[in-house]
Amino acid sequence: MLGLEDLEIGLMFWAKANARATLEHVKSFGVRAGQLGFPGDYQLEGAGEAWDDAIRAERFTPVTVVCSYVGEDYADIPTVQRTVGLVPAATRTERIARTKSVADVGKELGVDSVACHIGFVPEDENELLYAEIRDVTRDICDYCAKNGQNFTLETGQEPAHVLLRFIENVARCIARTAIGRRAISPLRWA
Repeated sequence: MLGLEDLEIGLMFWAKANARATLEHVKSFGVRAGQLGFPGDYQLEGAGEAWDDAIRAERFTPVTVVCSYVGEDYADIPTVQRTVGLVPAATRTERIARTKSVADVGKELGVDSVACHIGFVPEDENELLYAEIRDVTRDICDYCAKNGQNFTLETGQEPAHVLLRFIENVARCIARTAIGRRAISPLRWA
Protein backbone atom coordinates (compact mmCIF):
# COMPACT_ATOMS: atom_id res chain seq x y z
CA MET A 1 0.00 0.00 0.00
CA LEU A 2 1.09 3.53 -0.69
CA GLY A 3 1.93 5.92 2.05
CA LEU A 4 -0.91 8.43 1.89
CA GLU A 5 -0.75 12.07 2.92
CA ASP A 6 -2.95 13.32 5.77
CA LEU A 7 -6.39 14.19 4.37
CA GLU A 8 -5.46 12.96 0.89
CA ILE A 9 -8.46 13.05 -1.45
CA GLY A 10 -9.82 9.77 -2.76
CA LEU A 11 -12.93 8.54 -4.58
CA MET A 12 -15.66 6.08 -3.71
CA PHE A 13 -16.06 3.84 -6.75
CA TRP A 14 -17.76 0.57 -7.69
CA ALA A 15 -15.94 -2.61 -8.61
CA LYS A 16 -16.35 -3.68 -12.24
CA ALA A 17 -15.46 -6.97 -13.87
CA ASN A 18 -12.06 -5.70 -15.04
CA ALA A 19 -10.31 -4.53 -11.87
CA ARG A 20 -7.28 -3.05 -13.64
CA ALA A 21 -9.39 -1.04 -16.11
CA THR A 22 -11.54 0.18 -13.23
CA LEU A 23 -8.52 1.45 -11.32
CA GLU A 24 -7.04 3.07 -14.44
CA HIS A 25 -10.31 4.98 -14.84
CA VAL A 26 -10.40 6.01 -11.16
CA LYS A 27 -6.78 7.17 -11.32
CA SER A 28 -7.63 9.34 -14.34
CA PHE A 29 -9.25 11.71 -11.80
CA GLY A 30 -5.84 12.29 -10.23
CA VAL A 31 -6.35 10.15 -7.12
CA ARG A 32 -4.41 7.19 -5.82
CA ALA A 33 -6.75 6.06 -3.05
CA GLY A 34 -10.41 5.46 -2.48
CA GLN A 35 -13.28 3.38 -1.19
CA LEU A 36 -13.79 0.19 -3.20
CA GLY A 37 -17.50 -0.61 -3.38
CA PHE A 38 -18.81 -4.06 -4.26
CA PRO A 39 -22.25 -3.89 -5.92
CA GLY A 40 -24.79 -6.40 -4.63
CA ASP A 41 -24.56 -8.54 -7.75
CA TYR A 42 -20.75 -8.53 -7.91
CA GLN A 43 -19.36 -12.06 -7.58
CA LEU A 44 -16.87 -12.14 -4.72
CA GLU A 45 -15.27 -15.50 -5.50
CA GLY A 46 -11.73 -14.74 -6.67
CA ALA A 47 -12.25 -11.00 -6.15
CA GLY A 48 -9.46 -10.70 -3.60
CA GLU A 49 -6.83 -12.07 -5.94
CA ALA A 50 -8.04 -10.09 -8.97
CA TRP A 51 -8.20 -6.81 -7.07
CA ASP A 52 -4.91 -7.42 -5.27
CA ASP A 53 -3.13 -7.86 -8.61
CA ALA A 54 -4.74 -4.68 -10.00
CA ILE A 55 -4.04 -2.65 -6.84
CA ARG A 56 -0.37 -3.61 -6.93
CA ALA A 57 -0.04 -2.97 -10.67
CA GLU A 58 -1.77 0.42 -10.45
CA ARG A 59 -0.13 1.43 -7.15
CA PHE A 60 -3.52 2.24 -5.65
CA THR A 61 -4.64 2.22 -2.00
CA PRO A 62 -8.16 1.13 -1.11
CA VAL A 63 -8.95 2.59 2.31
CA THR A 64 -12.38 1.01 2.77
CA VAL A 65 -14.33 -1.83 1.18
CA VAL A 66 -18.01 -0.96 0.83
CA CYS A 67 -20.78 -3.54 0.68
CA SER A 68 -24.10 -3.07 -1.09
CA TYR A 69 -26.93 -5.52 -1.65
CA VAL A 70 -29.21 -6.83 -4.37
CA GLY A 71 -32.66 -5.28 -4.11
CA GLU A 72 -31.70 -1.95 -2.58
CA ASP A 73 -33.63 0.95 -4.04
CA TYR A 74 -32.91 4.61 -3.31
CA ALA A 75 -35.88 6.02 -5.28
CA ASP A 76 -37.38 7.85 -2.28
CA ILE A 77 -37.30 7.79 1.52
CA PRO A 78 -40.11 5.22 2.02
CA THR A 79 -38.45 2.88 -0.51
CA VAL A 80 -35.08 3.30 1.18
CA GLN A 81 -36.70 2.44 4.52
CA ARG A 82 -38.14 -0.78 3.04
CA THR A 83 -35.21 -1.99 0.93
CA VAL A 84 -31.83 -0.66 2.08
CA GLY A 85 -29.24 -2.23 4.32
CA LEU A 86 -29.70 -4.73 7.10
CA VAL A 87 -33.18 -3.62 8.16
CA PRO A 88 -35.36 -5.70 5.78
CA ALA A 89 -35.98 -8.96 7.68
CA ALA A 90 -36.49 -11.04 4.50
CA THR A 91 -32.96 -10.33 3.22
CA ARG A 92 -31.10 -9.75 6.48
CA THR A 93 -29.44 -13.17 6.80
CA GLU A 94 -28.03 -13.15 3.27
CA ARG A 95 -26.94 -9.52 3.63
CA ILE A 96 -25.09 -10.25 6.87
CA ALA A 97 -23.29 -13.11 5.10
CA ARG A 98 -22.45 -10.84 2.15
CA THR A 99 -21.10 -8.15 4.47
CA LYS A 100 -18.82 -10.69 6.10
CA SER A 101 -17.68 -11.94 2.68
CA VAL A 102 -16.85 -8.39 1.59
CA ALA A 103 -14.93 -7.99 4.85
CA ASP A 104 -12.97 -11.14 3.98
CA VAL A 105 -12.11 -9.74 0.54
CA GLY A 106 -11.00 -6.55 2.25
CA LYS A 107 -8.82 -8.55 4.61
CA GLU A 108 -7.16 -10.25 1.61
CA LEU A 109 -6.44 -6.77 0.25
CA GLY A 110 -5.07 -5.48 3.54
CA VAL A 111 -7.98 -3.04 3.95
CA ASP A 112 -8.85 -2.38 7.57
CA SER A 113 -12.18 -0.59 7.09
CA VAL A 114 -15.50 -2.15 6.02
CA ALA A 115 -18.63 -0.09 5.37
CA CYS A 116 -22.24 -0.51 4.37
CA HIS A 117 -25.48 1.41 4.65
CA ILE A 118 -27.18 -0.42 7.52
CA GLY A 119 -30.58 1.15 6.79
CA PHE A 120 -32.83 3.34 8.90
CA VAL A 121 -32.20 2.99 12.63
CA PRO A 122 -35.53 3.33 14.48
CA GLU A 123 -35.75 6.27 16.89
CA ASP A 124 -37.34 4.22 19.67
CA GLU A 125 -34.69 2.04 21.29
CA ASN A 126 -37.47 -0.06 22.84
CA GLU A 127 -38.69 -1.10 19.39
CA LEU A 128 -37.87 -4.73 18.48
CA LEU A 129 -36.29 -3.66 15.17
CA TYR A 130 -33.91 -1.35 17.04
CA ALA A 131 -32.62 -4.26 19.14
CA GLU A 132 -32.34 -6.49 16.07
CA ILE A 133 -30.28 -3.95 14.11
CA ARG A 134 -28.15 -3.19 17.18
CA ASP A 135 -27.38 -6.91 17.60
CA VAL A 136 -26.65 -7.40 13.88
CA THR A 137 -24.30 -4.43 13.99
CA ARG A 138 -22.55 -5.90 17.03
CA ASP A 139 -22.14 -9.23 15.21
CA ILE A 140 -20.61 -7.56 12.15
CA CYS A 141 -18.35 -5.37 14.33
CA ASP A 142 -17.11 -8.48 16.14
CA TYR A 143 -16.52 -10.29 12.84
CA CYS A 144 -14.56 -7.37 11.43
CA ALA A 145 -12.55 -7.05 14.66
CA LYS A 146 -11.43 -10.67 14.26
CA ASN A 147 -10.21 -9.66 10.78
CA GLY A 148 -8.35 -6.67 12.26
CA GLN A 149 -10.89 -4.33 10.65
CA ASN A 150 -13.22 -1.52 11.68
CA PHE A 151 -16.88 -1.58 10.68
CA THR A 152 -18.16 1.84 9.66
CA LEU A 153 -21.78 2.79 9.17
CA GLU A 154 -23.06 4.71 6.22
CA THR A 155 -26.15 6.43 7.49
CA GLY A 156 -27.39 9.95 8.03
CA GLN A 157 -31.15 10.00 7.87
CA GLU A 158 -31.46 9.66 11.66
CA PRO A 159 -31.28 12.71 13.91
CA ALA A 160 -27.79 13.04 15.41
CA HIS A 161 -28.94 12.14 18.94
CA VAL A 162 -30.53 8.89 17.67
CA LEU A 163 -27.39 7.89 15.80
CA LEU A 164 -25.14 8.74 18.75
CA ARG A 165 -27.35 6.69 21.11
CA PHE A 166 -27.30 3.78 18.62
CA ILE A 167 -23.49 3.87 18.43
CA GLU A 168 -23.31 3.92 22.22
CA ASN A 169 -25.80 1.01 22.46
CA VAL A 170 -23.84 -1.07 19.95
CA ALA A 171 -21.02 -0.70 22.48
CA ARG A 172 -18.25 -1.67 20.12
CA CYS A 173 -16.46 1.67 19.92
CA ILE A 174 -15.18 4.47 22.02
CA ALA A 175 -16.85 7.80 21.36
CA ARG A 176 -16.40 10.96 23.36
CA THR A 177 -18.72 13.93 23.21
CA ALA A 178 -18.33 17.47 24.42
CA ILE A 179 -21.62 18.42 26.04
CA GLY A 180 -23.20 21.31 24.21
CA ARG A 181 -20.93 21.01 21.18
CA ARG A 182 -21.77 17.46 20.11
CA ALA A 183 -18.16 16.98 19.03
CA ILE A 184 -17.26 13.34 18.49
CA SER A 185 -13.72 12.08 18.56
CA PRO A 186 -12.64 9.53 15.96
CA LEU A 187 -14.25 6.19 16.65
CA ARG A 188 -12.09 3.23 17.52
CA TRP A 189 -13.60 -0.22 17.70
CA ALA A 190 -12.90 -1.89 21.00
